[in-house]
Amino acid sequence: MYTSNWGSFKVVHQAGLVHRDAHPGNIIVQQDGKAVLIDFGIAGETIPTTVSSKVFVNPAFAPYEQIRSGREPYIDVYSLAASLYYAVTGQLPSPLLDRKLYSVPLILPQQHIPSISDDLNQAILKGMELEPQDRPQTMQEWLEMLAPKQVVSIGSPGYQLRGGKYTIERTLAQGGFGITYLARNDRGEWVVIKTLNETVQRRPDFAKLQEDFVREALRLAKCNHPHIVRVDDVFQEGQLWCMVMEYIQGENLTDRVVNRGILSQAEALGYIRQISEALTVVHNNGLLHRDIKPANIIVRAGKQEAVLIDFGIAREFTPDLT
Repeated sequence: MYTSNWGSFKVVHQAGLVHRDAHPGNIIVQQDGKAVLIDFGIAGETIPTTVSSKVFVNPAFAPYEQIRSGREPYIDVYSLAASLYYAVTGQLPSPLLDRKLYSVPLILPQQHIPSISDDLNQAILKGMELEPQDRPQTMQEWLEMLAPKQVVSIGSPGYQLRGGKYTIERTLAQGGFGITYLARNDRGEWVVIKTLNETVQRRPDFAKLQEDFVREALRLAKCNHPHIVRVDDVFQEGQLWCMVMEYIQGENLTDRVVNRGILSQAEALGYIRQISEALTVVHNNGLLHRDIKPANIIVRAGKQEAVLIDFGIAREFTPDLT
């Protein structure tokens, strides 16, 4: 049975078989660039009716549970991930039995070849997890880790969100995780829209980071205080969650000092007291800001009112837990 490309394993598994000997020597690359899976000599049914005595393993590419005549699809997941490891690094991976019994480390693919992408590095490591329950349980699940990540880009001027309720004007700022845009709502008012940037969208842990983003956006929305930036809306655009905040006209504390010189003690203490009151509300809602600095404190135009902004790296606060 010959089937081109790595998706062939899905067909094998759907037929109730596990190859159990997937390694580079059993993958032939044809002249047209298509890969063909060969040598089903030790293939076994995924649900055995008898105990097989035919157990042959290639140590660098076989999981330890295969020695027990394992017949689960995650055996082939491990072997194929190990084959990918070899293909992109030119190095044999540490045998899983050595890792299991003697704590021999698995050298990361990126340690061999630094140019390997984070996504590929993570997919290989996930497929080669020590314990079978920690690996993708089906070939389809693992193949999805190898699929190119779909990135949602909303930053083009004129791009409309939520059915035309918000229209992007321009990018305001980008950090390590988030990106903020200046936009107008359907009433013509300025708003700021924040979401996770494209780099984060490509990360293998994007789903977890997005869960954190949504949870913290909803918590921030509950922090109703005149000296905390107001959250007006939280919505999903495609796979991407967005947070809509008020647009504050004014200058941040850094620019205020640069443009006007040092502040009087009374003015400076007034702003700091306002922000400390705001942080009390933040803490009472179970959050820490974790990025308090003059650039994240805006003084409203024409008023001596300071507002705390940029909760991009805010995290839940659990007492006595680092």
